[in-house]
Amino acid sequence: YQRRVHGKQWYQRRVHGKQWYQRRVHGKQWYQRRVHGEGERGRQEQRLAELESRRKKQFRIDEEYQDKLDQDAYTRWLWCAAMMVDDYYHETMRDLEKVLEQPPGGPQAFVKYSPPPPSKRVKSWERMKAKVRQKYSPDSMKEQYEFPGTSNMLDANRCSFIFPSEDEIYRAVRYLKLLNQEGSVAHKRFGDRLRVVRIKNGFRKYKEGKRDGRVIETAKRVPDTYRDVKVNLAFTDAGKGLSVITEVQLQLEGMMKMKDLQHRHYEVARATDNQSVVCGKKKKKKKSTLR
Repeated sequence: YQRRVHGKQWYQRRVHGKQWYQRRVHGKQWYQRRVHGEGERGRQEQRLAELESRRKKQFRIDEEYQDKLDQDAYTRWLWCAAMMVDDYYHETMRDLEKVLEQPPGGPQAFVKYSPPPPSKRVKSWERMKAKVRQKYSPDSMKEQYEFPGTSNMLDANRCSFIFPSEDEIYRAVRYLKLLNQEGSVAHKRFGDRLRVVRIKNGFRKYKEGKRDGRVIETAKRVPDTYRDVKVNLAFTDAGKGLSVITEVQLQLEGMMKMKDLQHRHYEVARATDNQSVVCGKKKKKKKSTLR
């Protein structure tokens, strides 16, 4: 009868009490503020702020730890792996040179295999750390960064093939693409060791113009700086159980002269301090007299 006459809400307050009804209708937080005052709300907000500051501090620690792990541990591991496979890698590149000189079903080409000097065949660990810090860190890559930044290092092992003309570079690229096609001549010969991961064409630059609101290609741009074709190969040494991403540069003979002239400027541009550019050559170490 009371619920019928006075309503359900009046009956709930009558039976369960006013406090139960307030918690039921307005929620627990409203009731706590009502009973304990704004002081309790302030203490809750303070606790939440402390938890948030702890979370941010922990995130900073994790980020610093990741940077240290990336620049010290992962670069060291990559350098060790590159050193272990380097001899077999360059042996494979010499075999590849012979094939590129006389590709199956194609005319003879003039190819020159050009490995780096023995002291620079593998990128040094110090240079790897500097490159990760300058190009592949969260500050430099922003949203594109993914841990670890060392995974973007694709030229720990490198070599070059020098061609006299663009046509021969084009034929070499066509042959390298066959490495990923099962059953092809290239795959049968090098498929267990080489696989193409990426091809970066430095000559593919165009001037863009607009006509009737549409973007059109008006003319090819004449290269005003050094250009080449970079092919990243996944090299696998089955005997040692290691696989490393390497870089092969397909270069024009004329561009090599430009590269030699620009290399010193490149060293200045990438330098991090004065010491790395003041002396062009390293000081010779004195021979030890100890025997």
